[in-house]
This record gives sequence, structure tokens and C-alpha cells, in this order.
Amino acid sequence: MNIDERLEKAKQFAVVLKDFSSEAVQLRVLEYLLTGDHTSGDNLSEAPKSPLPKRKRNKTSVKVSNPKAEKKGEGMTGDSKKKVGRPGPGEMVNRLIDEGFFSQKRGINDIVVYCQKKLAYSYKTSDFGSTLARALRNDKLSREENTDGQYEYIKK
Repeated sequence: MNIDERLEKAKQFAVVLKDFSSEAVQLRVLEYLLTGDHTSGDNLSEAPKSPLPKRKRNKTSVKVSNPKAEKKGEGMTGDSKKKVGRPGPGEMVNRLIDEGFFSQKRGINDIVVYCQKKLAYSYKTSDFGSTLARALRNDKLSREENTDGQYEYIKK
């Protein structure tokens, strides 16, 4: 079979393959069509193994061994975990309250900019909405509306 025949056959395959949304099924069908052996009893329902490696999950916490427990032969305990990554918005707001960040009136954007510039943590303004509302209900903060219609938060 020459190159022109193969190109024509590939164009015909492309039309058929577009109908399948799964890349694994597309590869399997293409392999089936290209081999030309349609009587071998291939089972098309079995997808071939993906040539791509599985994506690793990000770990949010890692277990830390307890040296005292290891001496006793207990090994690692379930409650000894070390946090990895940035703190959540709730933890960050509590930290900022404790550090005196809210001794002056601060808007949500002020919080985001402070975390970005001073603490090197990236947040969106929407991350803090419910957290600040919870701090209001728990009487940790109070808020006032400024001239722009934006709320500013201050420690009680």
C-alpha cells in the first residue's frame, strides 16, 4: 500500500474516530482498523493501557514519625501530622486577628494583598467572604461600610 492510499485511509478513519470522545477508545479503534485483521476476535471493549503515567495527587499533610514512640516500638501515630502548603482562609484570618492586622480597618482586598506581598500566600478575594462572615458572627471582628460601598473589618 503506497503513501497516497494510506493518507486516504487515514482521512476516512479520522471521520469515524471523531465520534468517540475517549482517547483510549479512539486509539483502540484505530489500531483495530490499521491491523486489517478483523476476524481475530479482538475485544474492543478492553481499552489499552494508557501510555501516559498516572497523575500524582497533591498531599495536604504528611505523617511525621514520633521519635519517642519509635523507641517504644509503637511506630507512627495517626494524630501526628504536619501540615504542608498554605493555610486555609479561616486559619489565615485567625492568624491575622492574633497578629493585630485588624487593629485598623481593612478590606478584603487589603487581606489578599497583605498575604501575597508579606506572607507569599496566594488567595482570591472570594476565599475570605464566608470566613470573615464567621468571624463577625463569633464577635471576633466588626465591619463598617466605606464610602465606596465596600465593607471594612476591624477587631472588636
